[in-house]
Amino acid sequence: MFTTWLTEQDDRPDNVGKLARLLNKDSNNGCMPRMRTADLVLQHFFNYHPKVYMQLSEVLVVAYKEFLELDQNYHGI
Repeated sequence: MFTTWLTEQDDRPDNVGKLARLLNKDSNNGCMPRMRTADLVLQHFFNYHPKVYMQLSEVLVVAYKEFLELDQNYHGI
């Protein structure tokens, strides 16, 4: 699942890593329920954290594209 993969990227020094740390922090604070899809993550941030929504949405697109490429590379194994 995308959100599982994303939260495991928290050791990366790039924006995807920053996003992963943000999602982990939000989840650990009890604010974000267990999200399973990118659109639910976006909706949560739109509703509860609108100040970071636009930045988050741009990075989420980058992360989702990377996830899809990895998924396609391992498809069928």
